[in-house]
Amino acid sequence: MNAGLARLRASQEEERAATKQAAAAAIGDLSDRELFIAGVALYWAEGAKSKPHRRAEVLQFINSDPDVIKLFLRRLDLLGVTRDRLTLRVRISETADVEAAEKYWADIVGIGVSAFSRATLKKHNPRAVR
Repeated sequence: MNAGLARLRASQEEERAATKQAAAAAIGDLSDRELFIAGVALYWAEGAKSKPHRRAEVLQFINSDPDVIKLFLRRLDLLGVTRDRLTLRVRISETADVEAAEKYWADIVGIGVSAFSRATLKKHNPRAVR
């Protein structure tokens, strides 16, 4: 990468960090009610839904944004759901580094890697049309 591009990216990262900090300051701390509502909205968007043809008695939440995961975990904390009640699994490309991904997410979630169930590997399909 050339020096000009590196400076541009560094500048963009600084601007991104400043924008996030300003947004966090403008919003302030979430009340328990706001956290609960945010968690409901996240689950509505990202959670697996129980359907008449496929009943689910577990809560499933799937997302790859660390901040979204952290917010959802805060909601679970609010509800008194302890980490030992969670079943965690990484869903990742079959060519990716599963161990590194599990370590990354274990750090995000604040649990040991041993708490993860076996990773689900996504098969590469070069014929997929998107």
